[in-house]
Amino acid sequence: MLVLANPKILVLTAAAAAAVTVESTSSAQDIAGFATYVVVGSFGVAIPLAARMALGERASRQLESWRTWLIAHGALLTVAILTVLGIALIARGLR
Repeated sequence: MLVLANPKILVLTAAAAAAVTVESTSSAQDIAGFATYVVVGSFGVAIPLAARMALGERASRQLESWRTWLIAHGALLTVAILTVLGIALIARGLR
């Protein structure tokens, strides 16, 4: 349901689904493509969670540093990622 709450996630999910279904020739390739999308998409939660579980309270300073950086640069990062994906989708459409 997070896809419906955030338009950026909706765009990324739609682009991933389109890329997987257009490029694949079998159900196994579809499943592998979607599994890769889910794994990569989970990194944003899995990496901080793993750091917290492995290091406990010692991870707090590093996690807070990452959080501060993302707050400061999140918009620019989003623009860069969506620009690259947009260019890739346009290039694919022109082929």
